[in-house]
Amino acid sequence: MATKKSLGKRLKRLGIEVIVPVPMYKDKERKRGYNQAEVYAKAVSKALDIPMDNGLIKRVRNTAPMKELDAVRRRNNLKKAFIMPQNDVKFKCVLIIDDIYTTGSTIDEIAHEFQMAGVEKIYFLTLAIGQTT
Repeated sequence: MATKKSLGKRLKRLGIEVIVPVPMYKDKERKRGYNQAEVYAKAVSKALDIPMDNGLIKRVRNTAPMKELDAVRRRNNLKKAFIMPQNDVKFKCVLIIDDIYTTGSTIDEIAHEFQMAGVEKIYFLTLAIGQTT
């Protein structure tokens, strides 16, 4: 099992320039009081001394809770849910952080936006893996 220190070294070797938490829809975040992916991303950013940017990508649609959807409905649920406010992304290597990975739909949609903006390497890190029902 990898230690925190060895995992940090592995992540640093990837050449990650910025850490990006998966954004929540503003109303949901306001209601909850925080974005759990952002909390996790801040801790990783501090531990690795890699900047975090929670403004590179925005969630612009209030999507249905993913835990209530099957894999096909999850993909459709996220279509056009994310946008990049700036077209000129200066990063070539990003790390997306989310709290849970189930089907990969969220990561796929965000990675697609980054690819369209010219990001060459996209990695992701998650706290937990969930099962689809």
